[in-house]
Amino acid sequence: DTHVKSFMPVMQQAPEERWIFATIDRWRGAEGASEELAKHGIVAAELPRDVAAWLAQEAIDVVILGNDHGIIEGTIVLVCKALGVPTLLVQDGVFGKREGLDSAFIRLAKAFLQAPLLAVRQYRFMWRNAGFRPAIGDLRAKLAKDIIYGSRGVTALAVMGPPDAERFRQVAPPETAIHVTGQPRFDEMLCELSGVAESVRNGWTLQPDLPVAIVLTDGLVEYGAWSESTALGWLRDVAAACRQGGWQMVLKPHPREPKDAVESRLTRATEGQPPAIQWDRLHA
Repeated sequence: DTHVKSFMPVMQQAPEERWIFATIDRWRGAEGASEELAKHGIVAAELPRDVAAWLAQEAIDVVILGNDHGIIEGTIVLVCKALGVPTLLVQDGVFGKREGLDSAFIRLAKAFLQAPLLAVRQYRFMWRNAGFRPAIGDLRAKLAKDIIYGSRGVTALAVMGPPDAERFRQVAPPETAIHVTGQPRFDEMLCELSGVAESVRNGWTLQPDLPVAIVLTDGLVEYGAWSESTALGWLRDVAAACRQGGWQMVLKPHPREPKDAVESRLTRATEGQPPAIQWDRLHA
């Protein structure tokens, strides 16, 4: 659903164009995109098995993605390259090499044990659309932690700011154009919060004379991008930095993150004095 929130403002700037929102729920499980689109009166299309035929049938001019890291998204990029269809990746977040994970064998075993049909279905999708060798290469690269967000070779990248542009230049192929555009979802969030900062602060019962650091987490443990120990270490560093700087820390978990796990992690990371946790007042 976060990708819908990212792209709806873009669509509203060009209402005369024909837009198709395609979900990949069939291949990866429902993540709320269809429900979010329905709020805007839009019925989502379901990405079909034959991507090349669908792109030709719909006469797609450009494919816009919020992620190129996944198997399905990587397949789409490969097919678009073969057909000469431009692809634009709008930065949704930053993923470096996935440190702190289990061994390659254990990670692969977990993926197939936790969702065996889903894992097989995704790689079969890549095999059928992009070929056997790309599918095997993708699997090997994932096990080696070498598939990095922004490295698939999309035509262009729209990034949040100059530091992000520098970071993506290190991982993206030379042919990928990088443009600093900002992130429509965050622009919308700032508009929503404009004028209500004081009421939000009062609702959190924070000290009015101290600055507030709102920390948005991203469910990286649940995505398999971080181990539990890596997430715990990161939270400890953030909490320590807030204490040293005199900032009041408020955590906004990702909807994917289990409440019990977040509260337990925070208690350990902050030496039994967790910051305020907001589950509903802000969306991430």
